[in-house]
Amino acid sequence: MEFVSLPVVSIDGKKQHLQKRLKAYALRIIRLYEALPKTGASHVITRQLLRSGTSPGAQYREACRAKSDADFISKIEGALQELDESDYWLELLVDGGYQTEKKLKPLRTHCHLRQYRQQNQSHEEEEDGSAGTRHEG
Repeated sequence: MEFVSLPVVSIDGKKQHLQKRLKAYALRIIRLYEALPKTGASHVITRQLLRSGTSPGAQYREACRAKSDADFISKIEGALQELDESDYWLELLVDGGYQTEKKLKPLRTHCHLRQYRQQNQSHEEEEDGSAGTRHEG
């Protein structure tokens, strides 16, 4: 599986970069929703996708205004969960024959933020000898 390299969430200009990417992702989801038929199962799937696919950008913006580290982590985790749910709906669109894998691959790549983060964390833990331990905060 191919993963996208995204900037680390920070207070500097990189925050703006991720906000723009998540907004662009949401707009692509909206355009996909508008392009697909609004009948039967595809309508149910695309409505769910519209909700979960537009949510991460809003949740990230909320995270940038978090009052504590725990609040920040909670909001980021919520955004990651919505991206994972979006990937599920995109997968159903492909498996159900409503859309091709090729057309949805760019959108699905964005959904793999969680796997990218976990892959990086595992790699860092292996390098510092802390594999198997959990890092808080």
